[in-house]
Amino acid sequence: MPSRLRYVGELLRYLNASGVCFWRADERLAARPVLCQPAGWVDGAFLVAPGADGFELLRETKDIAERLPLALRARLRQVPRALLQLRRALPGGGALGVFVAWDAAEGVPADVLRQEGLIELVLDVLVRSVDATPLQDVADAQMRALAQSLPQAMALVHPEAALGYVNANAAALLGVPEGEIAAPDLARALQAMIGRASDAAGIREQAKALLEPGAQERGSTRLWHFPQGSPRALRVTLAPVRGRSTLWAWLFEDVSVEVGLQQQVQTEERKLRDFFDHLDEAVALYALDGSIQQCNDRFLGLFGARARGWHDEAHARDAAAGPDWEGLRGDCLRWQTLGPYEGRVRVGDGSERWIEASAMLRRDLDGEPVGIWEVVRDITERKSREAQLLYQGTHDETTSLPNRSLFLDRLRHDLGRQRDGQGPIGVLVLALGERQSLASVAGNDSARQALRHAARRLCELCGPSYLVARIAETRFAVQGALESAASLRQLGERLRRALAEPFEVACAQFVLDVAVGLSLCGQGETEAEDLLLQAEAALQGARQPGADPVQSYSPTLMQDLRARFELEQALRRALAQGRDLSLDYQPQLGAGDAALHGCEALLRWRREDGTSVSPASFVPLAEGCGLIGELTEWVLHEACRQLRAWDAQGLRPGLLSLNLSAVHFQHEGMVESLLAILRQHEVAPQRLCLEITESAMADPLLSCAKVGQLTAAGFAVSVDDFGTGFSSLSYLKRFAVHELKIDRSFVIGIEEHASDRAIVEAVVTMAHGLGLRVVAEGVETQAQLDFLRQRGCDLAQGYWFARPMPPDRLAEWMRERRFL
Repeated sequence: MPSRLRYVGELLRYLNASGVCFWRADERLAARPVLCQPAGWVDGAFLVAPGADGFELLRETKDIAERLPLALRARLRQVPRALLQLRRALPGGGALGVFVAWDAAEGVPADVLRQEGLIELVLDVLVRSVDATPLQDVADAQMRALAQSLPQAMALVHPEAALGYVNANAAALLGVPEGEIAAPDLARALQAMIGRASDAAGIREQAKALLEPGAQERGSTRLWHFPQGSPRALRVTLAPVRGRSTLWAWLFEDVSVEVGLQQQVQTEERKLRDFFDHLDEAVALYALDGSIQQCNDRFLGLFGARARGWHDEAHARDAAAGPDWEGLRGDCLRWQTLGPYEGRVRVGDGSERWIEASAMLRRDLDGEPVGIWEVVRDITERKSREAQLLYQGTHDETTSLPNRSLFLDRLRHDLGRQRDGQGPIGVLVLALGERQSLASVAGNDSARQALRHAARRLCELCGPSYLVARIAETRFAVQGALESAASLRQLGERLRRALAEPFEVACAQFVLDVAVGLSLCGQGETEAEDLLLQAEAALQGARQPGADPVQSYSPTLMQDLRARFELEQALRRALAQGRDLSLDYQPQLGAGDAALHGCEALLRWRREDGTSVSPASFVPLAEGCGLIGELTEWVLHEACRQLRAWDAQGLRPGLLSLNLSAVHFQHEGMVESLLAILRQHEVAPQRLCLEITESAMADPLLSCAKVGQLTAAGFAVSVDDFGTGFSSLSYLKRFAVHELKIDRSFVIGIEEHASDRAIVEAVVTMAHGLGLRVVAEGVETQAQLDFLRQRGCDLAQGYWFARPMPPDRLAEWMRERRFL
């Protein structure tokens, strides 16, 4: 055994031990550590209570555990496998001792432990170590052990000691060696670190105040920021550790990532706040008691001082505006989300606004409800647009009256009330027949004025008891409660008379042609659509030629309309298939010389079942359903084809006359469409004479323009059925027509009625005076022909010469009479 060991390290090597801890006990045998090496072993070494004087070797874990307090036996794994305890009582009381630890029991050197003087040798090392190291008192040992085990950088400084201590992390941070360090070197390293900080002066003042004698030694934690290098931020704690003397612990924690994240979070929070404040929606966070914890500027601007209780106020005024606060909170707690709900509320400036809101429950990290988010949108403008669109969708733009959709909706409502005992409901549909001609003459603005005039008259006459609507271009409808069918008819006649009165538009007077259809619902189950359709069906009957202009719906009328519809469908099929329609031709001869001057093409319709339909039936039908243009074009195509066929046969039928419908005569582009057909068949316009009736010239200005276009293109123009209409002779002289045709009703009466003879003579004289050719139609006797010849009539046609015949029969007729 060596006579003396100078250091603890030599002792550990001599004993082949893994650790040593010196302790000292006072009179009460309370043991305190004095020096431990390694320092971390202090946590386990002093769990064993001191034994008797001398030395004791505990080799088994069980033996060691029995010496531990029950509360500390859970730390058994930290206790060494073998423990040598040496103890020596002091003369003045108390004791000194040492623990020597081995990690394995077999590592204990038995030969060394059997030698005498071991305890004196060990205690001598204790005395040398304690005397040579001022920092190594009980608190120092504990703090160094703690510093070594901490993940943070830690430096221990004793104000009066020449040495300090830094753990491995602090050594790397400060750029000094790990372990014990001279106090001046540690102070310089700390000052250098402080000097690199952004607020070096403030840190020095704070440290100086803490380190001054008599200061309140509570310690302080501060963030040090570094503009360059690494780390960029440290959390520095300077705290006193009290023992027999006070030493200061500097704890450095690199919080660069944490501070960076905090700055990031703060930046994101600022962005979120800016986003929150600039939202178009008003957003508020409520506590569960209804108080507002947070809201954006939009919310404050919308509700102002009314923000706290707007739910209850709005709900009290209108339950449809959303729940009150208790209802909102209850629904959110039950369903998590609520809405959207909308309604009118009174906002901060006292005005009423439409709002739409949604709510969502807010929970904390533990999932407990802590508040309610609410998003509120001001939808006043949207509601205004919706109301405007709804109005536009249910009202006529020109007259501001309800349209067909709203009319039917109100009618359904009234019919529902009528089934509950209210009286009969009547519907009237009025059609203004002259709107198109009015627009053509005076323009669309004048036509709109005429419609507004009609709307005002209807509303004034009907009053608030009836609903007036515009349901189509030139149709108005009226509905209301009536006592009987007779009162409904009286109302219809009164309205018709009022609308038929002359009115002034664009400094000119106009008279509208008005027809009225009536339908009445008693206590039956008639639907609104059916009732309106019945009135429209009655209107169609009222618009038929020669019909009563005010007609009530009846099953018989419906049968007539159904028959008319079926006839219309048959005509459409005939036009589409190009069959069942044909042209017959009736010659026109000179009244004096019986020479062939031309032919009139007459349209015939023989249906699939062999029955013939009179032109007096299907031509008005075609005009009414919009087929007249297509029908006229078919006639012109067929006539041109036939002319080309006769040309190929060497036949010369003369000028071919075709009838133009008064409706088709008014069509835009009529002249261009006729010329296009002639070009297609290579037929010159000079070979055709177009016959128009006096009714086609009801609009003199338009008629003059159209006749002028036809004659300029090369067509001959004839006024058909002259004397049966109401055309003005003052306008007739301006028309560029070529002939007048005397209606057969006057020709037939020549032999019996002096008035007919006078009319015929006057027409011939007037026409010749205007330079026009005269054609008499319907000549059936020699006496009629003789009278016409004597009066100078130019041409005649009728059964006396020939009946209308198919083209092949006309060809034979011309060959027989040598009209080649």
